[in-house]
Amino acid sequence: MALILMAVTLSACSSASGSSSTEPITATGPKSPQSTPVGSVETGPLGPEGTSLTVDTAGLPADARPTTPRGAVEAFLVTQVTGDSAASYRLLSDADRSSLSESDWDLAQIEIPRHVDFEVTAEQELVDQTGFQVAVSARYQSSLDEVSGLIPARASEVWTVVPGGPGGAEWRIDLGRSTSTPVLPPDADAATMVTAWARTRQDCAVPDEYAGLLGFPTLADRLCDAEGDVRTAGTEGLDVLDDPNPYLNAFGSEAARWGRVVELTGPVELQVVVAPVDDRWLVIGIAPPA
Repeated sequence: MALILMAVTLSACSSASGSSSTEPITATGPKSPQSTPVGSVETGPLGPEGTSLTVDTAGLPADARPTTPRGAVEAFLVTQVTGDSAASYRLLSDADRSSLSESDWDLAQIEIPRHVDFEVTAEQELVDQTGFQVAVSARYQSSLDEVSGLIPARASEVWTVVPGGPGGAEWRIDLGRSTSTPVLPPDADAATMVTAWARTRQDCAVPDEYAGLLGFPTLADRLCDAEGDVRTAGTEGLDVLDDPNPYLNAFGSEAARWGRVVELTGPVELQVVVAPVDDRWLVIGIAPPA
């Protein structure tokens, strides 16, 4: 269903370096007229080429009616920041609202990543001239659990907006043609984090890690009082594990895209499984050495 778009329609994960599996929007195509502030929405210091809104400064009057594609996206995302599902429902396309009741949309909010803030980075007209695409750099309230899976800290979003509202004079969000691509921390950071985690374990202390490590958590106890330097040997995907099912079963098939395995080669040999929670990698499981 389109309403689950932002929760589960995640393209192949990109790294913090900015690579992405979706074709980026550039600012060189035809543009809509420059938007003005929507209602009492306050723009950030980035100026006309990038608007930054946060929960502390952004507000959306109940009767706000965006008159530009950019304004529609700004208004919609402000409602996602503030948790105003009634206002966000009014900003959906006519087609989305005809297939989705307001009560269903309200219930769907638990499956949609909660925006913390966002920045509009570019916009351009669709090739078929039926609407516009607006690119956004978004930051989410990140979490990892066995109900919702991973909600990343950052994502590159592309929102499609189409004419709507009274007489088609306004703009509305087309959920079915909008996408979100997670932006993960660099893989190199995973090895750095695992090194720090292992050193804490060497001190027989409790490190920052997922509550209830998956796989073979007792293997990590071998690090306590182990002598020697901590050494790692590369970061790979979950496919290097003999059995990735504990992670796929716990967090869903998307774990195969965002999960990483750091090979610990000293002072104890282990495979350490990590996940990108907030803006860092977090140890979520242990496996025997390959």
